[in-house]
Amino acid sequence: MKLSIEIFPPKNGDTREIATSFLRAGASHISVTYGAGGSDQLLSKQESLSLAILGVPVTAHITVAGQTRQEVDEILSVWHRAGIRRFVALRGDGDGPGQPFTPHPDGYPSSIELIERIAQMGALQISVAAYPNGHPDSRSPDADLDFLKRKEDAGATEAITQFFFSADTYLRFRDRCAAAGIGLDIIPGIMPVFDFGKVASFARKCGEPIPSWVADRFDGLEEKPEMHYQVAAATAASLCERLASESVSRVHLYSCNRVDLTLAIARLITHPEPISKAA
Repeated sequence: MKLSIEIFPPKNGDTREIATSFLRAGASHISVTYGAGGSDQLLSKQESLSLAILGVPVTAHITVAGQTRQEVDEILSVWHRAGIRRFVALRGDGDGPGQPFTPHPDGYPSSIELIERIAQMGALQISVAAYPNGHPDSRSPDADLDFLKRKEDAGATEAITQFFFSADTYLRFRDRCAAAGIGLDIIPGIMPVFDFGKVASFARKCGEPIPSWVADRFDGLEEKPEMHYQVAAATAASLCERLASESVSRVHLYSCNRVDLTLAIARLITHPEPISKAA
């Protein structure tokens, strides 16, 4: 199974070292998240550029939230000149927790227009977000699929899903996309449970249900980091193995910069135990 790995620019650390370790573990390319604004956003821009200059296969995230068209176009041009041809095109979040998204008055109104702009630049890959359980702002699951189809029509080449805990969640969504005439590759997004409390909080905010068996599996491990680490690695690897059995050839790991845990999972899914064939 192939994989891509997503990182966010560390404020204290060596992005190149992290990226190189993931590539050695089997990642085909490294995806760099885009900061929400200010210094975080600047760091994201710089790190994507630095990795590209160093020859690291990088996918740069870009959002329309809080930026003018000119600002977006400028950083896209800088990245393009540096050889970056893979992008993750996103709308971005609202101004604060629970706040609705409001486009910048001089910015791109949505991710659709951003995708079109990137496609015009000759991008090789334009990844977009997909939500197996629906985007929190969507009116309905069908409306969510309609918007994903519009992204495809605008030039998107693949979709990376929000994280989920059950393979069936992804498989049902993949079937619904196919039935809706969406031809994008639907890449499963996998978030290791590096901290159950934090991951559960993320899940609540994006409307992702947590199966009881997941909560039970991590119950009582808060003060047992080594066991938590082992359970988290095994849980993510098992999910990927199930997906592989359903003809999924690539996953996208949200590393949250938990390097050792992500490396362990990468090793497990890129070097699986061979399946014996009956005589």
